Amino acid sequence: MSDKQGKQSSQKSRTSFRYVIISVTLILFLVGSLFMLFFGINKALIQIKESIEIEVELNRDITQGGIDSVKTALLTKEYIKSMNFVSKEDAIKNFEKELNQNIEDIAGFNPLYDAYLLTIKNEYSVPDSIKLVKSDLMAIGGVKNINYSNAALELVNANLKKVSTVGIIVILILLIIAYSLIDNTIRLMMYSKRFTIRTMQLIGATKWFIVKPMVGKGTLSGLFSGIIAILLIGGGVYYLQYKYSLLNIQQSDYLYLGLAALALIVIGLVICFVSTYFSVNKYLKTKLDELY
Repeated sequence: MSDKQGKQSSQKSRTSFRYVIISVTLILFLVGSLFMLFFGINKALIQIKESIEIEVELNRDITQGGIDSVKTALLTKEYIKSMNFVSKEDAIKNFEKELNQNIEDIAGFNPLYDAYLLTIKNEYSVPDSIKLVKSDLMAIGGVKNINYSNAALELVNANLKKVSTVGIIVILILLIIAYSLIDNTIRLMMYSKRFTIRTMQLIGATKWFIVKPMVGKGTLSGLFSGIIAILLIGGGVYYLQYKYSLLNIQQSDYLYLGLAALALIVIGLVICFVSTYFSVNKYLKTKLDELY
């Protein structure tokens, strides 16, 4: 009879442990997925911002040597992401093709200029930095004018700021909800063990002897849940990145994503540890009549 009861108790313990892992995994998966959603939106907006072109117009009478000199100067600028030269002949052909008119016949000359089309790295594509970039480019010999869409740049920057703010607020709210859900899940598991805790207490087990294995098991469930959640999210990220190229993840993003994955594991560990510790202590202090 005692062996049967022991087996039933062991089976209930394993079932409860699996239930906690599944529940915590789903909660952490939701938190991680929401983070990846905002990460993807943020990446898309950055990509749009870095695709906004800056036109560096060159002097009309500039020579080939002057064009090469400007190119050499541009290659030294660390804020430039990409660079493409468009001659005034190619520019007028493209312009005439779009308008379906011969501009040179109408004007009597080619009104366009040789130019370099630049895209700027994300960290420099903000109002204050872009002004410094413009001044720096204008200082290059042979440069006549700098053209770019300031309205488009301001719009993307404003949207990036909104996404970042909303993302932080939503993730913080979700973390509070996640803590509440995980805490309740752990408390339910400890509730099912309240008589086991009391029995161990009655036969003379010390507080640490009771707390240690239960806190260890609760913390272990947080670790397993975090790892499983990361594997599920990682599978989804791999599918979206390499099958559909939706996330545009770069080499530099992997460290950032790795830290986010580590944070997810830490969240699971800390919440499960804290919830288990306080739940066990609660039942250690609870009177026998209140256990029923």
